[in-house]
Amino acid sequence: MNKISFLLVAASLIAASSTCVADEITQVTTPQGNVTTTVQSATGTTTINSSAGQSMVTRSKDGTKIEMDSDNSVYTVYPDGSRVAAPNGVNTLMDGETITVKDGKRIP
Repeated sequence: MNKISFLLVAASLIAASSTCVADEITQVTTPQGNVTTTVQSATGTTTINSSAGQSMVTRSKDGTKIEMDSDNSVYTVYPDGSRVAAPNGVNTLMDGETITVKDGKRIP
């Protein structure tokens, strides 16, 4: 499961309930890039649909705003809202996760 989908699932679970333990999480991606994530728990089943083209906004450890699109494009976002392809290298996000960027794309 990629970080964007995980964050969408986490946000939905937080909004729906103060506590939830997932028994099973499944994810299906269509050729068009649409993602359906299903979370099954003791309290029920939650399904989250996301369309291709959605993006996730986060911050790097140094506070720089970063936007990641569903096609693995990574951008640095400036205070005026403009964005440019993120520089090559390893970036550490606020939560400690690291992402590697090459030519403006996140690579595994």
